[in-house]
Amino acid sequence: MAANQAPIHHRFRYSLLTMFAPLLFALTAAASPMHTGIPVFGVSGVDVPSFQGSTTGWTAMVEGGFVAVFVGRDETEAQFWVDQKTEYLKAYSPQAHPTFKEENQVDLALGDGVGLLIFRDKNVAVMCRNRANAETWATRLHSAIVDIPAPWPQAPSLKSDPKGWFAQAPDSTVHLAFQGGQTDAKPSLRFTTPPTRLVAWDSWGRAAATDIPPR
Repeated sequence: MAANQAPIHHRFRYSLLTMFAPLLFALTAAASPMHTGIPVFGVSGVDVPSFQGSTTGWTAMVEGGFVAVFVGRDETEAQFWVDQKTEYLKAYSPQAHPTFKEENQVDLALGDGVGLLIFRDKNVAVMCRNRANAETWATRLHSAIVDIPAPWPQAPSLKSDPKGWFAQAPDSTVHLAFQGGQTDAKPSLRFTTPPTRLVAWDSWGRAAATDIPPR
């Protein structure tokens, strides 16, 4: 055997690695865990959150503007949210922001960083609108992303008793929203007419919804 010729079994193993390397990389990327989310309370400078729909995320005022945050179950949901935002802002023609993308290792970054910055990191997407510091708030929110082993929150349910209907939400719920229906005059969240949808939010900005069939 020549001195520079690798043994046949070594060459065969190398060829297999070369052949399957792209597949292994794709599988590793696909198996990469999603982020838990961004705390809806406690991020410095971010005001009290306003919870929107389960597919639209939550918003909050900050100095000089506001931020919008969405946490999806996967990257596809987050990207769809980003696409909706860029379509809504197409008059501004937000361009790629390679510096923010590289420095923060995100999947996507758009905007000038002054009045607008949108980014997506796996299943978390954020939009910052500001008079002068959109990139500053985007960086702060990106730094606040949490990665802990927390399962997706359970969806709320609607229960009934002789007095009407009432919502039952999991213990992790920090905000419960509803659509439709008629609430009772009492302080507790009871309904004289059932709602058509319930949405429960947890402290990481994740939403779980339940659609209520007509009764």
